[in-house]
Amino acid sequence: MGILKEIIHESAIGNKPVIYKAFVISVFISIVLISFTMLTAILRNPQQVITGFGY
Repeated sequence: MGILKEIIHESAIGNKPVIYKAFVISVFISIVLISFTMLTAILRNPQQVITGFGY
């Protein structure tokens, strides 16, 4: 937990209010969780994923 506090303190949100920090961290965590969920869904059902490259 100390490492996380140090990273936050040294980042751009280090001197912002606690509410702002909590909001930024919650948005970051939600993005990571959604990405992990999407990766899990793709790895579980690779046959149903249609990938098209081109124009």
